[in-house]
Amino acid sequence: MFAWCLMGPVHAQGDPQGLSANLPVRLKDAFVTPSGHVALQTAERVSIAGDGRYSARGGPAIKLGLPGRIELSFAPARQFGDASSVHGNLAGAEVEWNFRQQGRYVPAMLISLIRQEPYGGGH
Repeated sequence: MFAWCLMGPVHAQGDPQGLSANLPVRLKDAFVTPSGHVALQTAERVSIAGDGRYSARGGPAIKLGLPGRIELSFAPARQFGDASSVHGNLAGAEVEWNFRQQGRYVPAMLISLIRQEPYGGGH
């Protein structure tokens, strides 16, 4: 073990998007709204390209806690900016199922299904 420490620095891959080509990587907590509860949240996301163009998206999200550690959320989002990916508004719906609660040695895990549809002008 001591010899391993003398090997020098180990370089990790710095770009999480580089883990899988053409597949977005999204990291989030695996906890859902408790059953019978309603939560109102806001979410904002800003992306800046290498050439300086940007896109921003944000808006409210209504989250409903259902039995069986399931969460249903609805989020109409507004997009703006000068990047080529900006096309107006997106309405989103998401279903999350927390199939593994946090244990002493294993983290909580969930499966998430997301659907987004454009609405309004600018498409």
